[in-house]
Amino acid sequence: MGSSNFLIVRLSAIGDVVHTLPALMDLRASYPESEIDWLVESASAPLLTNSDAVSQVIEISTKDWRRAPLATQTWREIYRTIQRLRNRHYDVALDFQGLWKSAFLAWVSGATEVLGIGTADLRESSTHILYHRQAKPAGKVHRIERNRLLLTLLGVTPSGPARYPSRLWSPSDQSRVDSLLRTIPANFVVVNPGGGWQTKLWPAERFGKLARWINEKYGYAIVCTWGPGEGRFVEILQDHASPVPIFPLTLSITEFACLVRYAHMFIGGDTGPMHIAAAYSVPVLAIFGPTTVESNGPYQTPHQVAQRLLSCSHCYRRTCWHHSCMKYLELEEVGGAFQRFEQSLSTHAECQVPNVE
Repeated sequence: MGSSNFLIVRLSAIGDVVHTLPALMDLRASYPESEIDWLVESASAPLLTNSDAVSQVIEISTKDWRRAPLATQTWREIYRTIQRLRNRHYDVALDFQGLWKSAFLAWVSGATEVLGIGTADLRESSTHILYHRQAKPAGKVHRIERNRLLLTLLGVTPSGPARYPSRLWSPSDQSRVDSLLRTIPANFVVVNPGGGWQTKLWPAERFGKLARWINEKYGYAIVCTWGPGEGRFVEILQDHASPVPIFPLTLSITEFACLVRYAHMFIGGDTGPMHIAAAYSVPVLAIFGPTTVESNGPYQTPHQVAQRLLSCSHCYRRTCWHHSCMKYLELEEVGGAFQRFEQSLSTHAECQVPNVE
C-alpha cells in the first residue's frame, strides 16, 4: 500500500483536530509518498492548510447544511463534496470522529475500505455498521493515543512521543505575530477565559482576579485571547484585573498557534487553544470541569491541573443546571495551583545543565 490514497475524517472541533494531528504525522511517516487528504469543517480548516503533511484540505460546513437542509444550495454543496471525494479514489478512509455524520461522509467518499475507532469508544455506537474494520477498544488513554491506535489496522504501530506539524501558521501569520510581540512585554502569560461548552467555563471575573494576582506577585504581563463570540469574557476579565493592564489580542487560530509559543505559560480550560499550546510544549495551567484529565488533559508538556472533583465529575455534559464543578472552584485553589506550577518550572530551569561548547 505504498502509494495508497488516504482520507482522514475529523470534522471538528479545534481541540479534536489537534488531537488527530499526531496520527496524521504517524501516517505520513509510514506512507511518505501517499496522498493524505483531510475532510474538515471550515472553522478548523486553517489549522491544516499550512502543513506539508496534508495533501488536500477539503472544507465543508455541516452547520450551514443543517441550517438550511432543504435549500438547493445545500444539496449542491453536498453533491459537490461527494463528487470531489470520489474523484480522489481513496483506498482507505479513516473516521476519527465516530459520529453518524463523519462515518457517513467516510462511507460515501467511495473509499475501498472505511476504518473506525472501536465501538466502545464511539460517541454514536451504531455508526459501526458503516465501517469495514474497527480498532480495538482503547481503554483509559488520552484521545491522542486512541487516535493513533486506529492506525494499527493499517499495520502502522505508532511508538514514541506524539509529533505535530512543524508549523500550523503561514509566513503572514508569523509576520503579524512578530509585530504584536514588539507591543507587549517579553515575559508574558496567555490567559484564555473562553470555551466551547458552557460547562467548561470558569467565571471570567475569577480569571481577571487571577490575572491581577499573577501580575502583582510575579510580574508577568497578561495577554488575553478569545474565540468567536467570547469578547464579553474579556471585558469582564479586564474589569476585575484592574488596575493591572491586560493586553487583549484579536487573533486567528493560526496566529494564536504562532504567538503562544513565545508565552511563559498558557492558562485556560479544556479548549482548542489549550491543546495547541500543549502541542508546542508551552507549559499549561489547565482549569478542568466536566471532562477528564486522563483523556483530554494537556499532553506531553509541563502542566498543572486545577479541578474540583465532585460526585458528578466527568459527566461530559455541555449544559448543567448547577455548574458546581466550576462554580465552587475557588480563586485560591487555582492560584495555589499556579504557585506550585511556577515553583516546579523554576526548579526545573535551575537544574538544567548549560550547553557549553
